[in-house]
Amino acid sequence: MTELRKAAEMALEELKTQVEHHSGVYLAIDALRQALAQPKRQWVELTDKEIAEAVGSPIDEVYLSDFRKVIAKIKEKNHE
Repeated sequence: MTELRKAAEMALEELKTQVEHHSGVYLAIDALRQALAQPKRQWVELTDKEIAEAVGSPIDEVYLSDFRKVIAKIKEKNHE
C-alpha cells in the first residue's frame, strides 16, 4: 500500500468521525472515496522490438536480458 493511499484512508476515517454537523465534510468524504475507488493501472510490458526502438539500435540477447532485469526492478518498485 502506498503512503498516499495510507494517508487518504486515515483522512477518510478521521472525516467520518467529524461529519455529524458539517455538510462540507461530506463532499470531502465523497471525493476521498472516489479517489480510493480508482482502479490501479495495469503494468504493460515492452516488447523486444519496443526496447530496441527505444535504444535506437538492434540489441543482442545479453543486453536484452539486462534491460529485462531493469524493467523487472522498476515494476517491483512501482507495484507495492
